[in-house]
Amino acid sequence: MSKPSYKELEKELIALKKNALGASQELLYKKFFDNMADMVDVIELIYDKNGQPIDFYIRVINIAFANFFGKTQEQLINKKISSIIDVIEDHWFTSFASVDRTGEEIRFKSYGAAYDKFYHVTAWKFSENRVGVSVSDITITEKAKIKLRKNLKKERKAGTKTEGLLKEKSIELQKTIDNSNSANEELSSQNVLKDKR
Repeated sequence: MSKPSYKELEKELIALKKNALGASQELLYKKFFDNMADMVDVIELIYDKNGQPIDFYIRVINIAFANFFGKTQEQLINKKISSIIDVIEDHWFTSFASVDRTGEEIRFKSYGAAYDKFYHVTAWKFSENRVGVSVSDITITEKAKIKLRKNLKKERKAGTKTEGLLKEKSIELQKTIDNSNSANEELSSQNVLKDKR
């Protein structure tokens, strides 16, 4: 067996460097993906014989999303969402299917009954039957908005009652003033008559 030439060694070294760079870059992206605060996954839609979305597989999932479900990534990958969540509103399936069919990214706010939470969702076409999904939990903000709306409604109602009460009291006050003015005029005219005598 002959010794490899310098050129062959150089080619092998370049190939090793490329593989090492690719692997380190892949690790960097994995670390970035797993440390994102948003819950991110790639799903593969399942359609019935009529082409309607009925479920989906989780194909890739970051740690934040796995933590949300209280499981590890390994426990969730390649599982149907219906095996993880009992109540799934139809709009989730139709929204993701729309992205899969049109290729257009969508953003929407939604409520999920299973966890009693509000979400901001971004979904984009990843590949055939696959959609990338990024989910932010916006429950605190949305519940604060709901509470604020209720308080404003109460204040408006109370304001309307206050306005009515103010009008009523204003009319009563005006009557009192009118009566007082009439009484003063009567006294004044009586005093004038007394002075003339």
